[in-house]
Amino acid sequence: MSIVNVNIIDSYWTLDDEVGFREIGTRVRFSGSFEVEMELSEFEEKLKIEAFRYKGDGIEIETISSNGNSIIDLTLFLWEDDQEEENIFNIDNILGFLSQYKEVKMKLEIEDLNQSSVYIFIKDFYEDEDLVQYLFKQGLQIENITKIKNTYERGAGNYWEGLLIALSQSASYDLIKASLLNVKQKFNRENYPIEIATLNAEQLRKNLAQTAKVSEQNLKLISFTENQDGETYHVKFRSTFESFVITSTSEGTITEFQRKDIMHLN
Repeated sequence: MSIVNVNIIDSYWTLDDEVGFREIGTRVRFSGSFEVEMELSEFEEKLKIEAFRYKGDGIEIETISSNGNSIIDLTLFLWEDDQEEENIFNIDNILGFLSQYKEVKMKLEIEDLNQSSVYIFIKDFYEDEDLVQYLFKQGLQIENITKIKNTYERGAGNYWEGLLIALSQSASYDLIKASLLNVKQKFNRENYPIEIATLNAEQLRKNLAQTAKVSEQNLKLISFTENQDGETYHVKFRSTFESFVITSTSEGTITEFQRKDIMHLN
């Protein structure tokens, strides 16, 4: 059983003569948490089928899952005129599908970032179990795993998965360094290289909470990539209704900051 928070979001677009298509605003139509007995992938597929059945092309589904809890953002791409009351897209059938599940309260489970300092992130990766088993064989202990899945259907479709692994600090640095070199050699790929970082994520989360004026307990680390300068990282955090994109040093100092509040206009 897992707890799944589902957000249904209208994303309004217009065609600009100078820049082409651009998003002009968003609106959360529904947000609720449900107790789901089936596998998360099966629930995602059923939700996608329902959305396609009534909306057709022009949707995005992003899932962030960890520790038995998940956030699913179902975004419906609509035109500017669809903001008008008489044109609002009817989501009753999607809500009808969700009504068969028990609605519950969900608190975003936030891991103790003090327990980890070494993180692995890899995108477009579908060998989760192989990587996890390999890490264990290398003598590394996993503190937490966060998985991201994204399905985009708007004209040409696209699908990708990402995996964020936090390693326990129980192993020695020399063992971690040697083992991670083996991991890179085995799993690295040209288009989406495996990212490995020693990151003070706890300090970064504290700094982000102060900058964004939100509670630390509402912020979950979901991904990172190393920037070309070799000294900073492109890091993403998530709360139930907001996403944060940060440029940070390994010590957690924020040099750039962006937030997206899906409740309001971008």
